[in-house]
Amino acid sequence: MSIEKVGVLGCRSKLRTKLYRLLEVADSRTGRTLNGLLMLLIVVNVVAVVIESVQTIYDAYQLWFDYLELLSSPYSRSST
Repeated sequence: MSIEKVGVLGCRSKLRTKLYRLLEVADSRTGRTLNGLLMLLIVVNVVAVVIESVQTIYDAYQLWFDYLELLSSPYSRSST
């Protein structure tokens, strides 16, 4: 394995450790804020799914629902 790859893996490991501490050990203000934002995003998505099931509402606000989907899960849409 080359030195460059080891360096990248080391950075990735540090990033994973920091993310784990933020998400799982939420004893800091930043961790609590991040967890709160994630919970808010989940609730907003659930409400959006329920609301967009009404066709007239979906037609009127389709662009907003699409933006929310892109914000929530940028890799879920296919490029068809």
